[in-house]
Amino acid sequence: MAGMPVNEVRDSIRNFVGGVPGEADGEAGGGGGGGGVYYTNSEVVTALSELQNQAPVSPGTRLEFNAGAIKKAVLSKIGEKEGGAVTKAVNQVSEKTIDFIKLIFDAIIDEKSITDAIKALLLSLQIPVIKAAMLDPEFFVDDMHPARQLLDKIAEAGVGVSEHTDPVYIDIQKIVTKLLKDYSEDVVAFKVALDELKELTERIYQEAREKEQVSQKEVKHTHARNVVLREIRKITIGKELPQGVRVLVLKVWPSLMFNHYLKHGKANDEWVEMLMILDKIIDSVQPLHSHQELEELGLSYEDIVNVARQKLSRCRKSPELIEQVINDLRIAYEDLLKTEIIQEEEEAAAAAVEELETEIPHAEAEVETEAAEEPEEPVAAAEAAEPEAEIEKPATKPKPDFTQMDEAELEARRKIETLPSDVQPGAWFIVYNGEDKPVRRLKLAVILVQDASLVFVDHLGNVVIEKDAGDFSEEIEKGLSGVIMQHSVFDHALKSALESIKV
Repeated sequence: MAGMPVNEVRDSIRNFVGGVPGEADGEAGGGGGGGGVYYTNSEVVTALSELQNQAPVSPGTRLEFNAGAIKKAVLSKIGEKEGGAVTKAVNQVSEKTIDFIKLIFDAIIDEKSITDAIKALLLSLQIPVIKAAMLDPEFFVDDMHPARQLLDKIAEAGVGVSEHTDPVYIDIQKIVTKLLKDYSEDVVAFKVALDELKELTERIYQEAREKEQVSQKEVKHTHARNVVLREIRKITIGKELPQGVRVLVLKVWPSLMFNHYLKHGKANDEWVEMLMILDKIIDSVQPLHSHQELEELGLSYEDIVNVARQKLSRCRKSPELIEQVINDLRIAYEDLLKTEIIQEEEEAAAAAVEELETEIPHAEAEVETEAAEEPEEPVAAAEAAEPEAEIEKPATKPKPDFTQMDEAELEARRKIETLPSDVQPGAWFIVYNGEDKPVRRLKLAVILVQDASLVFVDHLGNVVIEKDAGDFSEEIEKGLSGVIMQHSVFDHALKSALESIKV
């Protein structure tokens, strides 16, 4: 109960009010009684009932609870029934109850997590709430009182509503207007309004959930496509793609990777294997420049074809298309195997022979010396030859390590780690939208870890804005953005009111 024991709440309010709000009228005096000096509690409630239809707060109206104006209006209404003469004062309990309700609504007005549009609807209920407090001695300690629950539900339903033209605002306003018309002294009117609002919010939530699921799917698919394209670009950059393998490399294999990423992400062996096979396919269809490369392809291409076929058996593309791209890959290999290698090695060897022929005696002497000094162990001879083989190989770009995160991914991970622990999907936030634009109240729908991106949706489930995780962390630190705490609006305001009356 507002973070305080029930008896402590009762005592605090009794001390402030000078009695117990909602108790039956007593004798004349400063308490709740009537007599010849004060109007009774019943007379005050009757006057408030006649005023409540005038209570709706229009959008754009100054948000305030004017206790003095309410008290004057009560006296004026009572006076109208007595020939325009006001002969008594409002009893202290009634008057101070109005003052205490003011403190509660002041706290609601100051609540940053509630939009002004919803605050206006809540303020429209100020007189019904005053009456509820005057009629029920347990109002301030009863968490389940329908009037209190209604205020909480309105704030909950309108968490992302900022415009009075919003369809959610309009629906809530209809319920509030009906309550102002129907509520006299029977709490049933609040129960009816609460049931209607629960039904409304359930419909809103269901529609928003369905829309949000569509939005999440679109976001995830876009992200997956970007991840796949980024990975394929790393492999294909600077490489030639024969026409026969373009469908395989640019359409079918990306589809395989896309579906895998959606289900399993990229932190797994299967993803790494798919990248390694694709890298092998692309390397294997590059133009051949030596007899050695030609021979190696002749020995390995069948294995590559078989591995590709086995991996593509899980692809969602049609079997006919899979068979076609496999055949195209095989044809690409067969065409490469027909390549007439420019005799670079032979020409180099011939040049070396010519050079040797000019220095035959010296060359023969060196050959004889080397033969004499050749190690007896074959293994040692092989080891001695390895450095020369490496030097003769043309310089190539280092093979990518698909098991390691690149710098962009590491930076994204660092940004995600800077987010506060309460930044989680499903939480609501006040989101900074630029210096010249009002903040938005949005729900975090998706965290894209690979991109360090946060995707926010509105109360209807529509994607509104995408934020860089690092930028959002800075906005939270500076107070530009922040989480909207999900708490009972009434309890939070009651606690604030109780703290303000402590001596």
